[in-house]
Amino acid sequence: MSARARAALKLSRPAPLWGLSLAIAAAASVALASIALADGDTHSPLPACGATLPLTTPCAADVTAPTTAGGSYSVTLPGIGTLNFTIDPVTNMVTSATVSGLDANFSASTPKVNGHGNKVSVTFTSNNDPSQVYRLKVSVKPPTTAGGSPTVTAKVKGVHHDDDSDENEHESDSHGGPGSGEHD
Repeated sequence: MSARARAALKLSRPAPLWGLSLAIAAAASVALASIALADGDTHSPLPACGATLPLTTPCAADVTAPTTAGGSYSVTLPGIGTLNFTIDPVTNMVTSATVSGLDANFSASTPKVNGHGNKVSVTFTSNNDPSQVYRLKVSVKPPTTAGGSPTVTAKVKGVHHDDDSDENEHESDSHGGPGSGEHD
């Protein structure tokens, strides 16, 4: 074998090792990324809402499920009021929503159910000075197993007085048209 052939053979040997190393590194990166994003949620969970006002940071409110299918779900914000809503057990869509138990210092907007029937929102406003405004948003996801209960989550966020766009905000998954007032 000539010197040239030996040199070419020497240079060609590491190439499969480099290719294998790159393949292993790529596979490991994909595996780690899929683990990190497995649930599709890259955000940290919100803390639970406190029982005292004012609520100063966005928080997750407790949802009380009905004892029977088709019964009323409720989300109570202590010192503010309660949002009640019904989810059809067959379609898993919100069919109605009302507000009850308002504290004397708060008023509430009419609850809005989006066009897909999977979200409800209501705004609570205090009569005090300075006024406190809270936006409660409820999201309904279908059950993960046949015959199971839907997953219902509730988030509360303070609304700033200079934020006039809150009623018509456009979320990344919104399908309502401009000015429709419907949010997904």
